[in-house]
Amino acid sequence: MVVRVRLRVKALSTNKSIELVVLANGGAESPKPCIVVDTKIAKELGLWPLTNAEIYFERKHQ
Repeated sequence: MVVRVRLRVKALSTNKSIELVVLANGGAESPKPCIVVDTKIAKELGLWPLTNAEIYFERKHQ
């Protein structure tokens, strides 16, 4: 069962934070804890555009 939880995400490099409703137990697995955000959220956190990183996939919303 997918569970939605309220989570405050803080970017350590910019000290900006935002409160999000996220999915927990959605079936995705990773060797390390991770969170995926869209570019709008990344911009609000001061994390976009990326510097010294590779973009693996960017989906354009219609």
